[in-house]
Amino acid sequence: MTLEKLENFSEDPQAETDSGAGMENPATLLAWVNQHANSLCAGCGVSLCGHQLLHSRAAAGPVPPRCLKCLAMSLKVPALQMGQNLTGYVARRDCYRAAWDWLTAAEPDCNYPNLVAQSCAKPEVSGAKPDLNQDPEHAAEWDSGSLGCGDLLLPLRGKMRALNAGQILKLIARDASAPQDIPAWCGVTGHQLILGAHPSYWIRRRND
Repeated sequence: MTLEKLENFSEDPQAETDSGAGMENPATLLAWVNQHANSLCAGCGVSLCGHQLLHSRAAAGPVPPRCLKCLAMSLKVPALQMGQNLTGYVARRDCYRAAWDWLTAAEPDCNYPNLVAQSCAKPEVSGAKPDLNQDPEHAAEWDSGSLGCGDLLLPLRGKMRALNAGQILKLIARDASAPQDIPAWCGVTGHQLILGAHPSYWIRRRND
């Protein structure tokens, strides 16, 4: 993958279809992937393809990239489940799907997509569903306003890290894509969405 190819993508009129919808720009995602081209996994040192870099960006944000196995280990999620959840997340997000499709065309010999494309299951939300008429007890509350995918998930990760295992965060997220984004993010990270009634979401911190 080269910067010249990336610039060609940026000239594509479809490349920025998400920029006005509170989502990350596909060209911005690809610029980050290009910046980390030829990087090694921060956990185990294996070489990472563009698809793996994009998965790492989706799961952990703009931090030193990791392979799927190391991402799963760091989040204490089975690798197979991590792959399924990330595949589903990318498929539902126009910004990530556009970047993924571009990488597939740019890296035709890459076998990584075939390894994770066998299943695109919806992220599972485990646990009994509380009474919708009762506000679950929570240790913290955060009103994210209308922040979209690109701006919401990184601070949300910090809010969850500030909690003890098992504690609940009440999140208020008014963005129109939140009903899809929040369950998908919980499936990727291993946190438990115990109740979602847009714009309110109660998320239990995973056991580390």
